[in-house]
Amino acid sequence: MAKHETPLLDQLESGPWPSFVSDLKQQAEVRAKNEEGVEFQIPTDCVDDLLGVLELSYKHGRTHWKHGGIVGVFGYGGGVIGRYCDQPEMFKGVEHFHTMRVAQPAGKYYT
Repeated sequence: MAKHETPLLDQLESGPWPSFVSDLKQQAEVRAKNEEGVEFQIPTDCVDDLLGVLELSYKHGRTHWKHGGIVGVFGYGGGVIGRYCDQPEMFKGVEHFHTMRVAQPAGKYYT
Protein backbone atom coordinates (compact mmCIF):
# COMPACT_ATOMS: atom_id res chain seq x y z
CA MET A 1 0.00 0.00 0.00
CA ALA A 2 1.21 3.49 -0.83
CA LYS A 3 2.57 5.66 1.96
CA HIS A 4 0.88 8.80 0.60
CA GLU A 5 -2.40 9.28 -1.24
CA THR A 6 -1.74 10.60 -4.74
CA PRO A 7 -5.05 11.32 -6.51
CA LEU A 8 -3.55 13.99 -8.79
CA LEU A 9 -0.62 11.79 -9.80
CA ASP A 10 -3.00 8.87 -10.36
CA GLN A 11 -4.62 10.88 -13.16
CA LEU A 12 -1.29 10.88 -15.00
CA GLU A 13 -1.47 7.08 -15.19
CA SER A 14 -4.82 7.08 -17.00
CA GLY A 15 -3.63 8.45 -20.35
CA PRO A 16 -2.59 6.50 -23.44
CA TRP A 17 1.15 7.08 -22.89
CA PRO A 18 3.54 5.41 -20.43
CA SER A 19 3.65 7.27 -17.13
CA PHE A 20 6.67 8.06 -14.98
CA VAL A 21 4.27 7.82 -12.02
CA SER A 22 3.66 4.12 -12.75
CA ASP A 23 7.41 3.54 -12.87
CA LEU A 24 7.96 5.34 -9.56
CA LYS A 25 5.15 3.41 -7.87
CA GLN A 26 6.57 0.13 -9.15
CA GLN A 27 10.03 1.05 -7.85
CA ALA A 28 8.58 2.06 -4.47
CA GLU A 29 6.93 -1.35 -4.20
CA VAL A 30 10.12 -3.19 -5.16
CA ARG A 31 12.11 -1.20 -2.60
CA ALA A 32 9.54 -1.84 0.14
CA LYS A 33 9.64 -5.62 -0.44
CA ASN A 34 13.41 -5.76 -1.09
CA GLU A 35 13.25 -9.44 -2.00
CA GLU A 36 16.85 -9.42 -3.24
CA GLY A 37 18.20 -8.04 0.04
CA VAL A 38 19.74 -4.95 -1.53
CA GLU A 39 21.50 -2.64 0.92
CA PHE A 40 20.10 0.71 -0.18
CA GLN A 41 22.34 3.67 0.55
CA ILE A 42 19.32 5.95 0.94
CA PRO A 43 16.09 5.51 2.93
CA THR A 44 13.87 2.69 1.66
CA ASP A 45 10.84 4.99 1.54
CA CYS A 46 12.66 7.58 -0.58
CA VAL A 47 10.57 6.89 -3.70
CA ASP A 48 7.30 6.92 -1.72
CA ASP A 49 8.20 10.30 -0.25
CA LEU A 50 9.29 11.58 -3.66
CA LEU A 51 5.76 10.79 -4.91
CA GLY A 52 4.36 12.56 -1.83
CA VAL A 53 6.36 15.73 -2.50
CA LEU A 54 5.30 15.71 -6.15
CA GLU A 55 1.61 15.29 -5.19
CA LEU A 56 1.91 18.17 -2.73
CA SER A 57 3.51 20.33 -5.44
CA TYR A 58 0.61 19.59 -7.80
CA LYS A 59 -1.90 20.30 -5.02
CA HIS A 60 -0.32 23.65 -4.06
CA GLY A 61 0.56 24.66 -7.62
CA ARG A 62 4.17 25.35 -6.73
CA THR A 63 7.32 23.35 -6.28
CA HIS A 64 8.54 22.10 -2.92
CA TRP A 65 12.11 21.78 -4.13
CA LYS A 66 14.30 24.71 -3.18
CA HIS A 67 17.47 26.00 -4.79
CA GLY A 68 20.63 24.65 -3.21
CA GLY A 69 23.33 26.53 -5.12
CA ILE A 70 25.12 26.43 -8.45
CA VAL A 71 28.37 24.79 -9.43
CA GLY A 72 29.65 26.19 -12.69
CA VAL A 73 32.28 24.84 -15.05
CA PHE A 74 34.58 27.72 -16.03
CA GLY A 75 34.91 28.19 -19.77
CA TYR A 76 32.18 25.70 -20.63
CA GLY A 77 28.93 27.51 -19.91
CA GLY A 78 27.32 24.55 -18.15
CA GLY A 79 27.01 23.54 -14.54
CA VAL A 80 25.04 21.69 -11.91
CA ILE A 81 22.14 23.15 -9.94
CA GLY A 82 21.51 21.40 -6.64
CA ARG A 83 18.08 21.36 -4.96
CA TYR A 84 16.59 20.26 -1.63
CA CYS A 85 13.09 19.58 -0.26
CA ASP A 86 11.39 22.30 1.80
CA GLN A 87 9.16 19.79 3.65
CA PRO A 88 11.64 17.49 5.45
CA GLU A 89 9.32 16.96 8.43
CA MET A 90 6.54 15.58 6.20
CA PHE A 91 8.75 13.50 3.93
CA LYS A 92 11.57 11.95 5.97
CA GLY A 93 12.62 9.72 3.08
CA VAL A 94 13.66 12.75 1.03
CA GLU A 95 14.83 14.90 3.93
CA HIS A 96 18.39 14.65 2.63
CA PHE A 97 17.47 13.89 -0.96
CA HIS A 98 19.10 16.12 -3.53
CA THR A 99 18.27 16.40 -7.21
CA MET A 100 20.70 17.72 -9.74
CA ARG A 101 20.07 19.29 -13.11
CA VAL A 102 22.82 19.65 -15.65
CA ALA A 103 22.66 23.12 -17.18
CA GLN A 104 23.86 22.57 -20.73
CA PRO A 105 25.28 25.44 -22.75
CA ALA A 106 23.13 27.06 -25.41
CA GLY A 107 23.19 25.70 -28.95
CA LYS A 108 26.08 26.74 -31.20
CA TYR A 109 28.05 27.79 -28.12
CA TYR A 110 31.41 26.91 -29.67
CA THR A 111 30.81 28.28 -33.19
